[in-house]
Formats: sequence, C-alpha cells, structure tokens
Amino acid sequence: MSKNNNNGLEHAKGKYINFLDSDDYISDNTLHDVLL
Repeated sequence: MSKNNNNGLEHAKGKYINFLDSDDYISDNTLHDVLL
C-alpha cells in the first residue's frame, strides 16, 4: 500500500492530499469541513 501512496504523492499536483483505505469511512462533508 505505501508504494501506491508514494507513487500518488509523486504525481499529485494539488495543495492537499488525503489517503483513504478500503476500510475507512468519511461522511459526505468531511473534507469540506476539514478545509474550512
């Protein structure tokens, strides 16, 4: 999994990045709420 995350980091172009695994759950507004 970390190999995929590292690859994603190398190609990321945005200001923020967030990794979620298949067993993670976030509500619909989580990222919106965190960034405000």
